Amino acid sequence: MKKRTMMIPVICLLMLLVGAWPAVAADGDSKAYDTGKAGEVTRNGNIDGETSAAGLSKQDQEFVEKAAKGGLMEVQLGTIAAQRARSSEVKQFGQMMVDEHSKANQQLMEIAAQKNIHLPRQLDSDQQEMIQDFSKKSGSEFDSEYMNHMVDDHQEDIDVFKEQAEDGRDPALKQFASTTVPKLEKHLQKAKQIEQKMNEKN
Repeated sequence: MKKRTMMIPVICLLMLLVGAWPAVAADGDSKAYDTGKAGEVTRNGNIDGETSAAGLSKQDQEFVEKAAKGGLMEVQLGTIAAQRARSSEVKQFGQMMVDEHSKANQQLMEIAAQKNIHLPRQLDSDQQEMIQDFSKKSGSEFDSEYMNHMVDDHQEDIDVFKEQAEDGRDPALKQFASTTVPKLEKHLQKAKQIEQKMNEKN
């Protein structure tokens, strides 16, 4: 009788432990699941947040990168032209590239700041190599190669900016592209005129 009496508390204790186990397990599973979900949401949230903060389509992103790097390139090459060109016209054209593309770069930077877009701050390896090549040239050789490059480069830029103006999604970038096209066309026309004069002399 005494043994039976002592077993009752033990049995009750075991029943309490067994009854509590599903709740503990469920709670543990729930916490693990929640943690996993929260981590997943955080990771996805960061990615989605970067995309939604900028709100850019793939085309918009590609345009921003091309426009930013192209603008930097024009300013650096223009600076070299203003210093190393032989022809006064080429020097003036180079300075015009510095002045007007610096303004365009500033406009793009303002749009980027408003939309949390990260712009490239430096040229890619191919562009850097081109800068180095032009830095080694001078005189008529520089004038000829620089103006040839300006004609080809502005023709490509006009195509890129027109495509963005027509098919881009972001309104601010579309407007920026649209208002920049006439300026690029003016640069192209001037570059062709200078190139033609140089060819006639040769």
